[in-house]
Amino acid sequence: MANRIVGNLVAIVLAVSLGISSMQAQLPQGTPRQIPSPVKPLLEFRDVGITLFETTGPPAIVNGAVELPIRVVVKNIGNLATGKFKVSLEYSRPADGGVYTGIPFSVLGLDPWFPVTDRLAAGNSISFEGTATFPPGLGGVRIRAVADSCYGDLGMPIYCRLQELNERDNTRMIWRVLP
Repeated sequence: MANRIVGNLVAIVLAVSLGISSMQAQLPQGTPRQIPSPVKPLLEFRDVGITLFETTGPPAIVNGAVELPIRVVVKNIGNLATGKFKVSLEYSRPADGGVYTGIPFSVLGLDPWFPVTDRLAAGNSISFEGTATFPPGLGGVRIRAVADSCYGDLGMPIYCRLQELNERDNTRMIWRVLP
């Protein structure tokens, strides 16, 4: 008798922790019952992040401007495909007080300022390899790559085009000295 009472108490405590009513917990053995699954459904989300940001060669002066070859790799670490988004490059010098200035990032076959992709499937990456163009005489600069950038756009929501699980992995920075 005592074992049965303890067994019923254990069943009720377990049932309450799983969200089952005490009536369902007291059903006799062999009676079919519906127990909600403790496993929650997967969260569906988009999340682009920059996984690689690097220079692929030395800077060169071309037509009075400084050109620097750059590669930016963006990965959709979410489990939903993205919509259209763009990548921007910006620079800042110590004298600029943390203010960034956008620069052209020319990738063959894409917009000469901002490479854009229409879609990136879940788990996939895309590589943007091109040339960043700076004004001459900057010296040391911090260069920032931004995935899902709103640079130059007006009236965009704070998350820009893609509402993501993590908006903080959209940027990467490198420091370079330019002629």
